[in-house]
Amino acid sequence: MTEPDDTIPGQPPPHARPPEPPAARPPAQGSPFWHMVKVLLVRAFHSDLEPVEVLPDEVGPLSRDNVHGGSEPLRRVLLWRRAALLVAFLFQIPPLIVRIINAGVALGENGQDIAAGLEFFLVLLELGVLVAIYAAMRRWASWHRSRRVLLWTWAASFLAPFLFSLVPLRSVYAPNADGPQGLIFGAFLGVAVFIQLAPKVLALIPGILRAAIIAKAAFPMSSMPGRVIQIAAPFDSLLMFVVLILPYQMTGGGWMVPAILLLTLAPIFFYVGGKRLAKPHTLELALKDIGWTRRGAIAGNLLGGLCLVVGLMVTVGSVEFNGSHLIGFGDIFLAVFTLIAEIFRLEVIGIDIMLGAMVGLHEGRRARAADVDAAEAAYERELDVLAAARRADIDRSAQSAPKPPPQPPGGGPS
Repeated sequence: MTEPDDTIPGQPPPHARPPEPPAARPPAQGSPFWHMVKVLLVRAFHSDLEPVEVLPDEVGPLSRDNVHGGSEPLRRVLLWRRAALLVAFLFQIPPLIVRIINAGVALGENGQDIAAGLEFFLVLLELGVLVAIYAAMRRWASWHRSRRVLLWTWAASFLAPFLFSLVPLRSVYAPNADGPQGLIFGAFLGVAVFIQLAPKVLALIPGILRAAIIAKAAFPMSSMPGRVIQIAAPFDSLLMFVVLILPYQMTGGGWMVPAILLLTLAPIFFYVGGKRLAKPHTLELALKDIGWTRRGAIAGNLLGGLCLVVGLMVTVGSVEFNGSHLIGFGDIFLAVFTLIAEIFRLEVIGIDIMLGAMVGLHEGRRARAADVDAAEAAYERELDVLAAARRADIDRSAQSAPKPPPQPPGGGPS
């Protein structure tokens, strides 16, 4: 006798084993190193923190409970941090090579100990930055150690070029240059120092803005990232204008006109997006607003940056002094790579600080709520004591009040 068939068409049998989930697609064939680099680069340039492929060397650190404490957003942030630090590391290598070449040229041609010493100081500075980024990237799973290394080395590398700019370079490179020629040579060196400092300054606020975007993607219910974007975006426009006004005035227009317009107006997308993101969101809505904000800002920055590079190369690059170009291709190359490396490094530092601030505010709200609860409990106890004292006072007053004299028999009111 056959068993009755109680299956439903299109559905699995009631007691059947559930279907196996689809197997993960194996990684593309090729070198494991280049596959790792490809995965990390794709991860670094995506700010939505979508679930991504976890590399084999990341499985072990992430499996430890003390790494992310079971927090899925923090787990995704840690994976993204590693990728962003790799980008900063890769873009920091070319500036180091250029610095080494410049130091060798200064040592061979100038024959001046002070000038060569300054160049080698810059080499050591770039090398220190590279080592710090590598150390933070190696310790990516140890969040506290990684962010501490990044923060202190960034502070040192940020301040060192400004201290270097206080050195009177005209007295070092041309101590005998006087009159108009000395002034021209001083302006020449001033532009060189400006190109060295500009990436450090220009990367500051964009790094903070990108960090706020990452924080919002990780914790869409938080309103802090949106408020940070609203505050920082106008300062980004102002900073861009102040820094770019020097090359704009030097060139007298041309390609610098669209460059300064695009780069100073691009942060408007962040400001408008920040108003939307400055409220609790669902993840889907947050990613939608983040995508719109980033696309507009990236388009403006890319077009403006392209116009800036072309304008500097065409106009300012044609100016020479004693056979040397005021701005050469190597200077532009160095500035662009330094800017990108600084943005990604500041992006990581920014999200470290922002997540710490979010945790601090959360703990502060809890402490204040506990204090309020304790204060309310004390207030309730005081009211209970006051009510008891009031009732006792009423009872005493009732007992001590004079009693009316007794009336004689039959002496009722007539």
